[in-house]
Amino acid sequence: TFELQLRVSVRPDGTVREVDIEVDSGEPAAAVTRCIADTVKGGSFPRSKRGVTFTYPVTFQPDRE
Repeated sequence: TFELQLRVSVRPDGTVREVDIEVDSGEPAAAVTRCIADTVKGGSFPRSKRGVTFTYPVTFQPDRE
């Protein structure tokens, strides 16, 4: 299990300018955080007058079967 804070900066046209990932707990592999950042960078958001920056908490837990 690990917890992240995604800090996402979005341009006025809705494209993602930057993604910063801060690991709060656990130790995810670098490939995992890189994959998360690349996926978020490929996203789009509604247009805005000045763009926006937001932080989103994420928790990853293994399946328990």
